[in-house]
Amino acid sequence: MSMEDWAKRLDGFLEFNGMNRLWGWEKLVRSRQNFMRADQSDA
Repeated sequence: MSMEDWAKRLDGFLEFNGMNRLWGWEKLVRSRQNFMRADQSDA
């Protein structure tokens, strides 16, 4: 495999990973907000 092929593959991988990380953070923040709300309504 040439360096160019590796670069393209790495580029695609990073792009895909970046999107997943963004979605993951959004879900994490939302679930944490829901958890905080549930925690407050309990007290």
